[in-house]
Amino acid sequence: MRPFDYLIMKFASNAVTNMYRLDAPQFSDRVRTMELNVKRQLLEEFVREPGPSDTVLARQSAVIIQAQKGICHDAEITNDQKQDFESRIDRWIANAIITIRRVLTDFPDPRSASFQLEATKQLGLPVA
Repeated sequence: MRPFDYLIMKFASNAVTNMYRLDAPQFSDRVRTMELNVKRQLLEEFVREPGPSDTVLARQSAVIIQAQKGICHDAEITNDQKQDFESRIDRWIANAIITIRRVLTDFPDPRSASFQLEATKQLGLPVA
């Protein structure tokens, strides 16, 4: 792991630790923000990365899952909270991949504006 990667993982672990210390409304807001960020990042990387879409999505999913494991390992939260966090990430990734694949059936070029706009809308991401 590169030093910069370590710092990012440490920052993410601290953010998750702090998130699980929030009260219910703030926790929900933070979780929603995190969900949008994960989906946005997955879509952006998918559009940028060359290769067959299934291969790209599988690689991205694996990277996010590895990051999730590292974050959970370092976060100062209970085992139940770790399971909760892991299941949320798993669900977000699965739903995003299903959505991206569905949009690809109508807009097969992920680099096209049509694909990106439709995927952004269907993922529930804000459109600027």
